[in-house]
Amino acid sequence: MTNGVNTSPRLKWLVALLLAVVALLCGTIVYLLIERDTRNSEADHSQTLRPPPEPLFVKVGPMTVNLQGEGYGRQLLYIGLSLKTGDKYTHAALLRYMPELQSRLLILLSGQDGETLVSPEGKERLAGEIRALLDRPFAEGQPPLSVDAVLFTDFILQ
Repeated sequence: MTNGVNTSPRLKWLVALLLAVVALLCGTIVYLLIERDTRNSEADHSQTLRPPPEPLFVKVGPMTVNLQGEGYGRQLLYIGLSLKTGDKYTHAALLRYMPELQSRLLILLSGQDGETLVSPEGKERLAGEIRALLDRPFAEGQPPLSVDAVLFTDFILQ
């Protein structure tokens, strides 16, 4: 006795083939979705791991300056520094105006008191004064300079 359903071998093969095609399509869709997410995460990861831009430095000095102060008598400061610039324009401008920059620095340094420059706080204060000195333009109409840091490379107080 049969229940009225004709299960011919041909129908069985057709159902099996249809199931195989559906499984293949589902697998392909899953693969494509995973591949897309992997590519997106790799792109995001590569963007976050970009190396920082190369720093630009302008070397100034070394210079020797007579200092103010009464505690130690006549003092000399031998100083060399580098300016870390924020962009190529600032780098080129500092190199172009180097004689004026050195003159400004010599005037600023000659007015310093040797007793205050001995401490780390005194050196940090001097670095701030040098950065403020660079806020004044070298020429009329000059855009502001971008100096990120004043780095002392030589500092001998005698």
